[in-house]
Order: sequence, then structure tokens, then C-alpha cells
Amino acid sequence: MALFADHDLTTIEDLAGVDHNVLSIAAVEGIDLTKKLALAQQLLIQDISRVLAKDPGQGATYDAGQVVRTPSLRLCHALKAIELTYQEAFAGQGVDRFERCRVTYSAEAKRVLTAELERGLPVVLNPLPRPTGPVVTSSAGTGPAGPIDFAVSWINQAGEESSLGTLVAIENSSGEMITVTPPTAPPFATGWIVYASLPGERPGRQYGPLGLNESWRAPDQLSSLGPAGEGQTGNVVLRLSPGTNLLWRG
Repeated sequence: MALFADHDLTTIEDLAGVDHNVLSIAAVEGIDLTKKLALAQQLLIQDISRVLAKDPGQGATYDAGQVVRTPSLRLCHALKAIELTYQEAFAGQGVDRFERCRVTYSAEAKRVLTAELERGLPVVLNPLPRPTGPVVTSSAGTGPAGPIDFAVSWINQAGEESSLGTLVAIENSSGEMITVTPPTAPPFATGWIVYASLPGERPGRQYGPLGLNESWRAPDQLSSLGPAGEGQTGNVVLRLSPGTNLLWRG
């Protein structure tokens, strides 16, 4: 699974699946839901970081960047983003219904996160954040022709693979040579894997692991060695100690 701190935790469509009114309210009130999603994730990272600092468990130190994304954390993120949306709507219009919705979603987000903390947070020891897009260049020579999407993933020393990174789309209509170079590597990465696909198709593994300082030249014909994985799973599970005071904001 992806890490909780990775981008694209939930989408605007996910919000509509929780509250069917949120899209129309945001449109009428001029609320940017993309910004609400980003802010909600930042606030939840702060909450989780505060809990981990208070209750690290087993004498080890962990941070929110090591926490694995779970369905409950995704739901909590959506609830928090909706809470923030109603908060801004109430501030703009002073409609009591918006404030009641804010309070409801705030309480539900706290309940879902508390329950997840009590069940246990899956944590990785050597986190590999989702990569940004690779650098894709063309030059004189031959390579795969047509529109192609490229993406990469990271590998660590234990052989764990990150979730697939951001797609970079190119149009190589003249069939020039294509070279793919990874973005800046995170601390625990020891190598990278390159993926490619036609637009709209699931990216397939092309080659790797490669060294962090290596680039990859695409062959004239691309062929998939298999789909990308889902990312790292937890190495340990951290459970909230009974009686821990969470000190939620709001």
C-alpha cells in the first residue's frame, strides 16, 4: 500500500461518496476542494505525529512519514476535508446547517482516527515515498514510437518497493531514442524501477532495479514484465496505549 503521507491520498470524487452535497456547496461558495484535501492531510499528519511523539511504543521512534495508508485513514482524510469545507462555508454565509455539519464531520473524523490508532497503525521501517515523475528526454536515435506514459518506483535495501510514481506522458511520433532518468531519491532508496504504458493502460514494468545514478534507454519495442505493486506494507503495528490523551484540536 502507499504511505499515508504520499500525495493523492483521496480524491474529490471520494468526498462526494461520503457527502453528496459537498461538491455543490463548494461550487456555490467558491471553495477549492483540492486545497481542502491538502490541508486535511497536513492536519492529520500533525495529529498522527503528535500521537507518535507521545506514545512511540517499544522504545522506538517513529514519525508520520512511516505510516502506511489504510482504508480507515483514507476515510478519516475525506471526513476532515469535508469538515474544513463546511467550516469555510459557515464562515462565509453564517448558515447554522453548515456549522452543524462541520461539528458532525469533525467528531466522526476524530472517532475514525481514534479507532484506527487503537487497532494499530502499520508502520514501515525504511519508508519509500511515492516518487514524482521521472525526467524523460528524446535524442537522435531510435526508440518506441507514439504516445507513451512513463513512471518509476523506488526499491530499498530490503527489496521493498514504493507505490508507483507520477506518470509523465510523452509523444514520440518520430520514434527518437528515449532516455528515462529518476527524480531525486529519498534517503532509504537504493535503486529504482521503470514502468511504461500506452495512455489509459496500466503501466507495466520495463526494467530494474537500476542504480540511483543510472538512466534507462527505452528499447524500440516496449513489453511489460508485470504490473506495479501496491507499495510497502507495515513492518510493525503500533497500537495506542490505553488511556492516552489525544488532545485533538477543535
